Order: sequence, then C-alpha cells, then structure tokens
Amino acid sequence: MARPSHACVVPSGRGRAGPHPLRALAAPYLALPWVSMHPRPGGDPWARLLDGGRFRAGRVTGVRVLLLDDTWASGASAQSAAVALKQAGARAVAVVVIGRHVPAAESLPLPGRLLPARPFPGRSLPGHAHSGQRSCPRAQDQ
Repeated sequence: MARPSHACVVPSGRGRAGPHPLRALAAPYLALPWVSMHPRPGGDPWARLLDGGRFRAGRVTGVRVLLLDDTWASGASAQSAAVALKQAGARAVAVVVIGRHVPAAESLPLPGRLLPARPFPGRSLPGHAHSGQRSCPRAQDQ
C-alpha cells in the first residue's frame, strides 16, 4: 500500500464512551485525518469471526487507511473493521496492532519481592533477578 491518507482505530466492542485511548496515543505521531468508525448496535463484542456488518465507517471514497488495533487474538475485529472501511469506499486498508503485554497480577513486583526467574527465555530484564538489580527497592534503600 502507498502511504496512508487517513487513520482509524478499531472501535472497542464493549461500549467504551468517548474517543478510543489508542487514538489519543497515536494522534501526536500521525499527521493524518481520522476516519470515524462505530460498532453496529446489537453486535457481539466478543465475536471471534469475520463479520463485515460488525462496524460502520463514515464515507471514505478512494482513501488509503491505516487501521490501528490495540489487541490481536483471532484478528476478527481488525478484519471486520477493514471490511467496513472497504465497504465505505476505502481504496486500501493496512492494519497495525499496537499493544502491550500485561503480566498476571502474581508476577508483578511487590516491595521486597523480585520478579520470577527468567520470564523470557534467554533475556534478562532491568531489575530482574538475573540482572543483579532489585525490581523494587526497599524503603530503607531509597
């Protein structure tokens, strides 16, 4: 795809009010106009299948859209959003997933407790047990 002319975020299917947080994070780095997209009423927010009717997008005749998503499990949401953009007239759609891994609560560092040994094969993390640093300094060390 040639350089995108517009940006869009896959909407949250769980009815998040207001603009998507991913848009707020990405907007300062993208000098592109934003395409609006909304989930269709009555849709299943946990759907794991491609559904071209799951979202509706504003008219985007002939534009190239950079579609941002904050998660990727089955790809159904991003693909369904891409279909909605194509149905609204987009010439091309490119999907980029921007996410983060949030560890389970029991693996989060607590004061005086080190992270579990080697959370990633072959890598040490700053503050990790194998790095020689504490993940959370004790109060008396500060």
